[in-house]
Amino acid sequence: MYTDLNEILKTIIIGCHKDKTLKGAPTLYPWELQIQAGAALTDKRIYPVNDHDGFPESISDRNDRYSEMTAIWWAYHHIDTPFVGILHYRRRLMISPEETLAAINDGTDIISTVYTEFEKPMNEYVGEFDFMHPFHVSMDIIKELHPEDYDLACQIMGQNKLHPCNMNIWKLSLFREYCEWLFPMLDEFYKRIPVKRDAYLHRDVGFFAERATSIFIEKAVKNGAKIKTCGIGQYESTDAVEDVEIDNTDPVAVMNRLEELFRENRLGYIRNQVIYAFPHADYFTKQMYNDYLKTMTIYVDEKKYCDRSLFEYLPPHLTSSLSVLNHAVKTLDDRLRQLLADPSEEKETEFRECIKDTGFSYIAVRSLLSYITDNEDIINYVTMVMNAKSA
Repeated sequence: MYTDLNEILKTIIIGCHKDKTLKGAPTLYPWELQIQAGAALTDKRIYPVNDHDGFPESISDRNDRYSEMTAIWWAYHHIDTPFVGILHYRRRLMISPEETLAAINDGTDIISTVYTEFEKPMNEYVGEFDFMHPFHVSMDIIKELHPEDYDLACQIMGQNKLHPCNMNIWKLSLFREYCEWLFPMLDEFYKRIPVKRDAYLHRDVGFFAERATSIFIEKAVKNGAKIKTCGIGQYESTDAVEDVEIDNTDPVAVMNRLEELFRENRLGYIRNQVIYAFPHADYFTKQMYNDYLKTMTIYVDEKKYCDRSLFEYLPPHLTSSLSVLNHAVKTLDDRLRQLLADPSEEKETEFRECIKDTGFSYIAVRSLLSYITDNEDIINYVTMVMNAKSA
């Protein structure tokens, strides 16, 4: 029975020289160690420990594609405590030290993030995200290097959920098995995929690792490992408010703001900008986001900033989608309010047809509903209407 986490756990908090200042950054526990990832790519040092200096086996120079995995590779070679934790500088597992100790004493082998659910199975996103993460290549590599796990990989990628962020607390023996299983695949992926051009899409090896981690966790659980899951806490950067300031009533202003972010290689914020501007429109924003990234890559590569407008590069459905989105949200909002004012069978049918016509998912509709009311009876009624079939 363990009584002190400091004696059995070493957790690395992974950051890099480009990290932003956080609001209310957490105090470190004695067992937590800050490590700078990607130190080989800069002369700047932000922590006493990094993934490169004095480390002959370093893969730090691959950090722009491997992301946090270069620091995890360092941990594999340097940490030998009974348990190993992996966290991000601005994200934490939502579990207290007391709960962590209790879980370990209860025989837990892995503490991981709760499954994040998506609208579709992961393998159905291939057409949308293949430019970011070549799905077929990653599956080929799994089949070649771990044929015994290929069927399980197909099963996991056929689900609409995964453990995100590569944040876990591992039993040491399982952590070493995980690294020995994963890193040869990452190396092969790195060799086969051409270098990407912008900062966000360039992290393709890290994206592959995130999906592969879910496969390994499921494999470990099937082999008898005990898992506990918990939520993810995220700390905002001090410039987060500035990042979401946008006139969401003006499509041109939205697009101009996105272009500014793209030029700054801040693609991680582009999706947030679109979603903050139109918080109900999950279906439309995902399609816009994917098309926008593809278009902007062409736009930047051709360096036509001075003599051509971004709008000349955008496909017609994307240039008009912001206006369509405004209209769709307003139409759905009107139908929803009409239904609540007159909960008749006719209004229920009209509401369901409106959902179908606008293309919004039920998640988006529930989000819109939350802006109108917090009455549980009304929410349950609307949910029942959405789930019912029209006569």
